[in-house]
Amino acid sequence: MERGHEPAPGADVPIIDGHIDVLQKLLANEDDPVRAFLTGRASGHVDLPRALEGGMHSAFFAVYPPRDRQDTLDDEARVDRARARVDASIRLLARIEEGGRGTFRRITDIERLEDCLRSGRLGAILHFEGLDPIGSDIEMIEEYHRAGLRSAGLVWQRDNKLACAATSGPASSDCGLTPLGRRVVHECNRLGILIDLSHINEAGFKDVAGVSDAPLVATHSNAYVLSPHSRNLKDYQLDAIRDSGGIVGVTFCVLFLRDDLEPSSDTPVETIVRHIDYIASRIGFEHVGLGSDFDGTLVPNDIGDATGFPVVVEALRRHGLSEADLARATHGNWARVLRATWKTEPGTRAECLPRSSPAQAQASGEGMYNA
Repeated sequence: MERGHEPAPGADVPIIDGHIDVLQKLLANEDDPVRAFLTGRASGHVDLPRALEGGMHSAFFAVYPPRDRQDTLDDEARVDRARARVDASIRLLARIEEGGRGTFRRITDIERLEDCLRSGRLGAILHFEGLDPIGSDIEMIEEYHRAGLRSAGLVWQRDNKLACAATSGPASSDCGLTPLGRRVVHECNRLGILIDLSHINEAGFKDVAGVSDAPLVATHSNAYVLSPHSRNLKDYQLDAIRDSGGIVGVTFCVLFLRDDLEPSSDTPVETIVRHIDYIASRIGFEHVGLGSDFDGTLVPNDIGDATGFPVVVEALRRHGLSEADLARATHGNWARVLRATWKTEPGTRAECLPRSSPAQAQASGEGMYNA
């Protein structure tokens, strides 16, 4: 795991990353995903050695549903496939924790999060991109909470029974939360599951803001005024996040950084600084974090992979950030929001899987952009 050189400038700052997609890449592309993650892999953005070298000590490990071609929202097979993928991911996290021998742990409460920040180990917060695995069964949320779920988006890239996606286009622009979606928001509030708004459309965002009593969070989005993509946040959305005590995880996805929306990795790290600066200027540094989307998107060449976090840190220092604001943006704000949101007891176990169908998770060829 040692790389045999001194830490890069900027690696002195611990990072909480609001979004990474490494689990699906491990399951789809690696014969031995546990070994690949713990000892390093030739491809992708994140593994344990690179994460620790870059200063990452906690991250939201996302699980997204398979890209099915069915047109019906009532397709039982679609829910079964989503549940199978979730089950495989939960098992993989447990196996990585066991194999890591103290270098990696699943995070289910604030005490574990703070331990990872202090000790230098890497912690994983289980996050669902879309609650498709629950189908219409709201009781599944509590079962997944017992299995370790602490953060979830209601919807991912396709409309579901709860809400409509930000990328669905004009046809779904008036689609807000469904009645089931409203119940799910209340259930997540009750359990202390963070609700991620990065993939929901504007109507759904407004509905969640109106019914949720938790901080509003977008784990991996940027400022729409600087990059007019539907996945980014307009000023009124930023204001709502501020007013709720929430946070925006600024993402490294080049599509959401550039004003021309070009998928070019030749995007300078200063574009990330611009988004952080704009969001902080509008709503305050207390509401800015990082949400790289590593292993789910194309990132700037200057960053490359998880070892590139110090590049961002040093760019922010050059921009004039105080060490206090830098600490807030890199980890402190995430810790604050999670402390305000989670309601789990210290030592909550996350070992048993919820019930699921016998369907097996199928490795599918995912595209470059899962963002």
